[in-house]
Parts: sequence; structure tokens; C-alpha cells
Amino acid sequence: MLAAGCTSANAAPDPCSAAALGISNASLMTAWTPPAGCTVVHAPARGIVSSQADLASLFRCDATATPPKLDFTHNSLVVVTWDMGPGATSVDALDDGTTVTLVTKARSPCPREPRPLAMQRTDWFVIATANASRNFGDRSCTKPSTCE
Repeated sequence: MLAAGCTSANAAPDPCSAAALGISNASLMTAWTPPAGCTVVHAPARGIVSSQADLASLFRCDATATPPKLDFTHNSLVVVTWDMGPGATSVDALDDGTTVTLVTKARSPCPREPRPLAMQRTDWFVIATANASRNFGDRSCTKPSTCE
């Protein structure tokens, strides 16, 4: 009797995992989303926010929005503004306690697929340490496309 389907043992390894990228002792950082009604106005290219006042200075919120908050007695916040080129899908952040490695994920285009325009994007990640200090590194990876 044959079993149909694919098991995790048969699945291809993730080319964007820390292990595949040769990054040891790093964990995937938790993404943080600003509240609805708040727009980024002065995000740095990359940096670490360690106070409520610094976080508030990065946003303009409409009158009905709840201002952004984070418990800075236990956390810090990584902010990264990056150019999302054609084929890029997202950025992940891996933290080894010394370096935050930003992993830009892309995918191969499918035949006859229109090329998306490049755009600038800001992403946020929580470090579970108050007043964190980190270096930044960059990696990239390409995931296979599932073209139909």
C-alpha cells in the first residue's frame, strides 16, 4: 500500500533558515506591528528604539488612534527601513544576542508574471531585553516559486 502526500521528512529544507544561512545560535525575532491609524514619519534605516518617547517620535497618529506602546522595561524595538525590490517578499530578523541579522527573502519570478515595482518598507522586531545593543548584519535568500 502506498501513502500519498508529502511528509516533513520529504520536504525541502528552508533555504532561509538560520541553519541554511550558516547563522548559529540565533533565534527568529518576533515582528511588531504599529497600531492602526499611526503612520511612520521618521524611521531610521536601521536602529534600536529603547524608550517610549523615542517610539512616539517616529509616528504621527490620527485623533482616534491609540499611540504605539511597548514595555521598554523589558524590551527594545528594532526598526529597519529597506528597499523591497522586485521579487522580494519579506524580511526576517535573527538575533544571536550580539548581532541582528536581517534576512531579505525573495522568490523567483514565474513566466509572464509582471514585475512588481520596488518600494520602501519599514519593519519592526522586538528584542526581549531592555536597552539592547546590537550590531546589524545582512543576508538574503531565494525561495522557489510555485508557478501554475
